[in-house]
Amino acid sequence: MRNLIIVLVFFVAGIYISPFLTPLLTWHNVADEPSALSEKPIYWVAPMDANFRRDEPGLSPMGMALVPVYNEPLTQDAGVVTIAPQVVNNLGVKTTEVISDYFSQTIDATGVLEYSQDGRIDISPRVSGWVEKLYVVEQGDDIKAGQPLYDIYSPELVNAQEEYVLALSQDNSRLIAAAHKRLVYLAMPLNDIEQLNKTRQVKRMFTVHAHNSGVIESLMIKTGAFVTPSHVLMTVISLREMWLKADVFESQLPIVTLGARAQIAIDGLERRDLTGVVDKIYPALNAGSRTATLRFRIANNDLSLKANMFATASINVQRSKQSLMVPRDAVIRSGLNNRVVMALGDGKFKSVAVNLGRENQHWVEVTNGIMAGDFVVTSAQFLIDSESNLSSDLMRYQAPDSTREVAMPMSVWTQATVNRVMAHHEMVNVTHEPIAQWDWPEMSMNFYVDESVDLNSFVVGQRLKIEIISDEDGDYVITGVQMMEHAHD
Repeated sequence: MRNLIIVLVFFVAGIYISPFLTPLLTWHNVADEPSALSEKPIYWVAPMDANFRRDEPGLSPMGMALVPVYNEPLTQDAGVVTIAPQVVNNLGVKTTEVISDYFSQTIDATGVLEYSQDGRIDISPRVSGWVEKLYVVEQGDDIKAGQPLYDIYSPELVNAQEEYVLALSQDNSRLIAAAHKRLVYLAMPLNDIEQLNKTRQVKRMFTVHAHNSGVIESLMIKTGAFVTPSHVLMTVISLREMWLKADVFESQLPIVTLGARAQIAIDGLERRDLTGVVDKIYPALNAGSRTATLRFRIANNDLSLKANMFATASINVQRSKQSLMVPRDAVIRSGLNNRVVMALGDGKFKSVAVNLGRENQHWVEVTNGIMAGDFVVTSAQFLIDSESNLSSDLMRYQAPDSTREVAMPMSVWTQATVNRVMAHHEMVNVTHEPIAQWDWPEMSMNFYVDESVDLNSFVVGQRLKIEIISDEDGDYVITGVQMMEHAHD
């Protein structure tokens, strides 16, 4: 009996003093919980756009309530984001290895063919006289070496012949040598001089022959014209070699060297064996286009190339040392820097800044920031880069709960209350109930109304059932409406 009384006394005492002891007993647990400061959101973000952030609650451009984001303890390096495997697959993330190889680049330069000036010959007379006969008719005529070009009568050449004959008759060796030299200087053919030495008969007219084969580029005389040594009678050009003058950009100029070989392509010609060599790099740039001119020498043995043809020279330039390369699709370019997204394994990714070198149609040189053997993302990297650089909340990338469906339905039905009707925009603003299929909380947002739905069905304050779909553009559209029996509560 005594023990029972003692137990009752302690029981009653405990009831009276428990309110005073509770704070002391629970103090340790309160300290272990997150503080009020850590529970304060660091910003609010749009559910459908991670780049739309605000410092206070509000609505997104789509009319959805902003979601708070809390400052969670860091469990990994800054800038590293973790994405669940199924989300990686849904985003279509692809990676490729950083390689070390000899970087090659093809530079395409366009230009126009022209005659090689090395094979151009201007024909002028050595003596004054009259053109008695012209053997070429017009510009573009083909001529062969040794072919006659024109006949000329020159009193000066007739006098020189007479002096030579007089010296021969006097048998004066000094006069003979001087007269002979004068005939040579006046371009009298040697065989005609030999004939004059034998026959002592002075010729009135002489024929001038072509020294090289080619084409008459210009013809500036006619039969009967009086000409002097200062006149250019015609110009003969050789077609065995052509020049291509093509332009390259200023940024490409440092990698082009003299002697570089190029593949030449010409519209209208099926030849694939045309090659050229960079023979000259002109010293001045075009001030307007910021381009430099290159000169290529191209053999034209079959004479298929014509002046003023359009041509493209493809110059292949290869580095002498290996360098790191990544696909062009892997590089994210911005006004501040260039970045790639590295795949670290186990669903972890990180955006890193890189320095770029040369680039071609498929690859880009990387001079700093990554190493050979690293893996970089080549698709869907912009979304990952945004998350990595902004250190945003990554909850939407995490694997869904086992109770949550991975494949979300394309359309859902829900109950909603009409807040506003925007007839001119074919939109309405409604407050809908939570949508478990899409993991949406109860919120107010704007929806487009499909043309199959009568916009007059929506009345402010009305409560109804609506069908929502997500279209190809990512917009949410109301495609069905069901009136409820009690439209107003």
